[in-house]
Amino acid sequence: MAELLNGTGSLDVTDSGNDTRWPENMTSSQLNDSARALEGMLARYLKDSNGSVAVAGTDTYTATINADTGFALYDGFVFCGDFANANTGAATLNLTPHGGSALGAKSIVKLGGTALASGDIAAGMKVLMVYDGTNFQMITPVANVPTSGISNVVEDTTPQLGGTLDCNNFAIDMAEGSNVASHATTADPWAALGNTVHITGTTNITDFADADAAGQWRYLIFDDVLTITDGSGITINNGGNNFTTAAGDIGFLYADSTTAFRLIMHKVSGEAAGGATKEMFVLAANRNGNDTAYNSSVGDFAINSLGSTSTVLFVWHVPNDFTSITDLVVVSIPDASETIQYDLTSDYAASGQAYTTHSESSLNATDSATLSQILESDASGVFSSMAAGDYCALTFASDTDNLRVIGLRFRYS
Repeated sequence: MAELLNGTGSLDVTDSGNDTRWPENMTSSQLNDSARALEGMLARYLKDSNGSVAVAGTDTYTATINADTGFALYDGFVFCGDFANANTGAATLNLTPHGGSALGAKSIVKLGGTALASGDIAAGMKVLMVYDGTNFQMITPVANVPTSGISNVVEDTTPQLGGTLDCNNFAIDMAEGSNVASHATTADPWAALGNTVHITGTTNITDFADADAAGQWRYLIFDDVLTITDGSGITINNGGNNFTTAAGDIGFLYADSTTAFRLIMHKVSGEAAGGATKEMFVLAANRNGNDTAYNSSVGDFAINSLGSTSTVLFVWHVPNDFTSITDLVVVSIPDASETIQYDLTSDYAASGQAYTTHSESSLNATDSATLSQILESDASGVFSSMAAGDYCALTFASDTDNLRVIGLRFRYS
C-alpha cells in the first residue's frame, strides 16, 4: 500500500505525475476508491507526525506506526511520538509499520549528530524528529535545558562570545586546576583545567611552557622553596631581580605573548616582594678592637685610617625581607695608586643560635687601587650562608699602610 511520501503511488510534487490513482476516464467506483486511498494516506501520515503514536521503552524505544505494510524509512520521514519514559543516555528508536516488520533501531541524535544526554527526553514528552537516512534527528528542544538559559557549555569545548559578557551583578567562579610540577623551562600552568594552579617541587624555574595566546593568566601558589629567574622569558615584578619563593607565596602570571610572561609575586609572610634592590650603609663600630671609629677625615669624608696591622669592625642585622646578597663591599679611599691587600673574617648567626654558628674567612685578598678614587672591596665571600634575621660581624684587616675606610655598603634582594 502506498504512503503519502513513500513507495509506488506516493504523491508527486508535479500535478501531472499524480496519475496512478487518478487515471483519465475513471468510473465512479474507481473515483471513490482513489479518494478513500488518498484520505487514508493523509490520515496515516498525519497521525504518525502529530504526537499521538505511543512510544515505549527507555533508551531503546519502540513504537508501532500507522504507515502500512511495505513502508520503508526514507530521508525526510517525519515522526512525532508520545514518549512514556525519560531517557538516561544515548537512545535508539525502532519503528514497526502497522501489520509489518520492525524497521531496525536507529539512533536518536540532537544538534545534527550528538548523542542524547540523560534527561534530553522527559517522561510524557511529545518529541518531533526527522530521519536523515541514518539517524533520527531530534527537532524538539531537549527537556533538560533550564528555562533561564543554558547551565553549562560542556558539550561545546570551544565556546565563543558574540559580544561583551554581562554578568548581571553575579560573580564568575574560577576553578582550581591540577598541580603542576616545577621544571626549569617547561612547567606548564596553561594546561591545567583551572585558573588557580599549585606549583609543586623545588626545581628552579627560568621559563614557562608557551601559552596558547597572549592575554592568558593564572594564579600560581608555590608549595615549596625554589628560585624563579628574571630574564628574557619572565619579568618578575618590576624586573631585574630573581625571586626565591617560600611555601605559600602567590604569583599572578600574565602572558604578554605566547613566550613572554609577567609574574607579579606576593609573599605569604606579608613582606614586600619588591622588585628593586634594597641597600644599607653600615658605619664602623670600632678600630683595632678597642679604638674609637673614624679617627680622621679626607675632605668631608670621615674615615678610619688603618695601618698595615690595623682592623675595622662592622656590625649589622640582616632585614627580614632579605633573599640574597647583591653586593657586600668595604668602601675606602686609597692614599696611593697600588695593589692593596687585606683579610676578611666573619661571625654571624640568628637569634637563639651561638654567635659563631657561621664563621668564615678570606685571607690575603687584593684589589687594584687608584689614588683618591673611591674603592669597593668585595666581602660577600665570607657570608655564604647569610639568611634573613641574622646578626652579622665583619672584621676588615689591612695589610697595606694608610688605607682609609669609609664604611660598608650592603645591597640585597
